[in-house]
Amino acid sequence: MSADTTGHKRAAGEAEAGVGGAATNESRPHLLFLECPGSFRYGALFEALLTAAAVRGHTAPPRFSTVVCSPAAPPHHVGLEDVDAILITGSSASAYEEAEWIAALLETIREAHERATIALVGICFGHQAIAQALGGRGTVTRNERKGLEGGACAWRLEADAKALLAALAGGAPPAGDAVRLLCWHNDVVARVPTSAGLRDGGSNAFGNQMLFNETGSILTFQSHPEFDVATVVAIAESCAAKGSISAAQLEAIASSSAAAEATLDSEYIGDVILGLVSQKRRLAVRDP
Repeated sequence: MSADTTGHKRAAGEAEAGVGGAATNESRPHLLFLECPGSFRYGALFEALLTAAAVRGHTAPPRFSTVVCSPAAPPHHVGLEDVDAILITGSSASAYEEAEWIAALLETIREAHERATIALVGICFGHQAIAQALGGRGTVTRNERKGLEGGACAWRLEADAKALLAALAGGAPPAGDAVRLLCWHNDVVARVPTSAGLRDGGSNAFGNQMLFNETGSILTFQSHPEFDVATVVAIAESCAAKGSISAAQLEAIASSSAAAEATLDSEYIGDVILGLVSQKRRLAVRDP
């Protein structure tokens, strides 16, 4: 099927055998992108990130499908049958906005969580949306104290979060005790919703940067593993042209991003996300 701003689902790679050549559609995990309004087609960026992870791991990539969420097409009644994992993308919106499409998205997150058979992955806005859906009003706020976090960022991992990432990445631990990615956000998860079983995986001066649960079925990051330096610089240039950041901020963001490029953990987090999605499929096949 195809999907555009009408909110219908489109599927990718349904006919391909995949990198390994022998995998069937039934054996490959199904990853559903809930693609939220923003500057980019985030689903395509994540397809590239995870397909590259599959190549590194000598395995077939997931089956990808996308539901485009927008004010014109609130994601009501999203079909979750045969879905192993959902990835909620970034967005220019805020998870606490009173908008119909956001309310429908939060309800879909809660439904998937209640099923317990579907992994939830959230990136930036998606990280905040999962926290807001499971933690309620006040969980996500504007970061009035620190403002914009843009360009290269890093945070120190909690020990149990580091162990989880290593397990999902096939036993390979992160390169150090910190994760380095590219980011762009003004909102933050102000309160970790521990009542929903979520735990703080790590924070920096701007606030929480990672959430996960003990079962490993929820994993979220405030930063963007799918971004490269050119993507962040393009966002910064667009914001500078609109006057929302200064020329000095633009220069600092471009400089810090370029300086950090060689040390970014984007590929590693791609391996982690692929591991989580694949793990859910293996569990579903073993215990239907």
